[in-house]
Amino acid sequence: HHAIGDFAEALASKMPGNLKVVYFVNSGSEANELAMLMARLYTGNLGMISLRNAYHGGSSSTMGLTALNTWKYHIPEGEIHHVMNPDPYRGRFGADTNSYVNDVQDHIDYGTSGRVAGFIAETIQGVGGAVELAPGYLKNVYDIVHKAGGVCIADEVQTGFGRTGSHYWGFETQGVIPDIVTMAKV
Repeated sequence: HHAIGDFAEALASKMPGNLKVVYFVNSGSEANELAMLMARLYTGNLGMISLRNAYHGGSSSTMGLTALNTWKYHIPEGEIHHVMNPDPYRGRFGADTNSYVNDVQDHIDYGTSGRVAGFIAETIQGVGGAVELAPGYLKNVYDIVHKAGGVCIADEVQTGFGRTGSHYWGFETQGVIPDIVTMAKV
């Protein structure tokens, strides 16, 4: 039906940069699972990095990305690395963005082969407590992940579509353009 194509075009028009390809799936979990699969296939690497306190879905693969024990089952999770949550209010390093960024670099240097498939983050954590990321965090982390061969994924399932109040997409609050954006709940 033409409405699907029309909606894809309208959605792509809301995206900055070269984010112009739209792929429809059933849920946020499925969108995040597809993004992880695409990152792994594109880069040829397996390691994914996500934030502690993150929620990325209830499928078997996205449970690995999720770092809240109340949303996980005891199943194999694959090669997932959870880094410090850059919470400027309750986080271990307060608003010290550089310390959180260094934690990501340390995980890449000491917990992986030096190459990763990708990094995924909710641009504002939802299930984990409506946590805004430390200022400038994503820009610095995206640079590190790209240097390690990975792609950067913005999970906008709970943040996108103007829910931040100031920007249409949550990643815009960090001044970045991700490689992949996942969304649901339009």
